[in-house]
Formats: sequence, C-alpha cells, structure tokens
Amino acid sequence: MPKGKPWAVHRARAGDLLCQARRARTAGADIVIAAVHAGTYSTRENGHQVALARALTASPDVDLVYMHHAHVVQPWTKVNKKWVLYGVGNAVAQHATNVPRGHEGATGCFTFTRAGNGRFTVSKAEYIPTLVTRYQPGRPARLYQISTALKSAEAPFRDRLLDAQRRISATVMRKQPQGLMRG
Repeated sequence: MPKGKPWAVHRARAGDLLCQARRARTAGADIVIAAVHAGTYSTRENGHQVALARALTASPDVDLVYMHHAHVVQPWTKVNKKWVLYGVGNAVAQHATNVPRGHEGATGCFTFTRAGNGRFTVSKAEYIPTLVTRYQPGRPARLYQISTALKSAEAPFRDRLLDAQRRISATVMRKQPQGLMRG
C-alpha cells in the first residue's frame, strides 16, 4: 500500500466485493461478474483465491468470478455451481524476462440464459487459448487466437502455438470442470 495513498490500491476483500455486487444487483444488473485482481505467478490457485471464490460464489449477487493478475493461466472450475476462472493469463502484458507461460492466455466465452426464476445462469462455457508475442523494436506485440493461427502457421511458430495450446488446455482443465469446452 503506498504510504499516504490508501485510495491507490483496493484490496480484494470478499466483504467489499460482495457489497459492490449487491449494489450492482440492486441497481438492476441482470448478470454480475466479479473481476478480481488476485493470485501469484503460479499455474496453481492460492488459498486467498480459493477463499474469495467460495465467498463470492456463495452469494446470490455474483454469477461468475474471473481472476486476473497471475500472468499465467490457472485452472477454471465451478464453485457453488458457478464458474470460477482462477487465472486467465496474459493478453497484453509483457515481462522483463521471457517466460513462455507468461505469453499464454485463455479467453472465456460464456452464454447466459434466463432460468425459470428470472435469474441468468451459464448455459455454455468455453475457453479460447491465446498467445501474445513479445514486443521488439520494429515488431509490435500481437495477440493470436491459437486455433486460428494454427491454420496458417509454419514451424517454428507452429510448434510454439501447439505447445501453448497443450499447456493452456491442461491447466484450464486440471480440475475437470463439467461442461467446459475449448472454443
């Protein structure tokens, strides 16, 4: 926390996040997605992430939770029958060192359908593996949807795409979430 600037960092506390979700629902939001800046640079979720996921998904005011900050892909799963994306990796960030997993990401695509009680629930869940290339002078960073890039990629980039796709899929699916498909 920067000294004398408590406004600069909003701590990810379940109670604060639930108050925000409740305000959104009360204001008329049909769907509330909690986007939480949490996690460490690991392909495994940590205890803080797990506790947040449990608390947030236990509330009727939160429909889906996705976490970002880990800069690597982490597992996706359901907690309290709601989707939790522990880590989505990178789409634009770049590290000072060249860490291959730090260039990989997974974009979520969720279809919500109104249930009989008038609330929306996820009826279709997909993840889309992505890869961002490293910026170099004269060569901008580019974000690739891996399945699309594989259609025309040649070696050695094709091999990099295939490795990334395998790693991303293995990590996202580590908890074997029922109903999640690769898009």
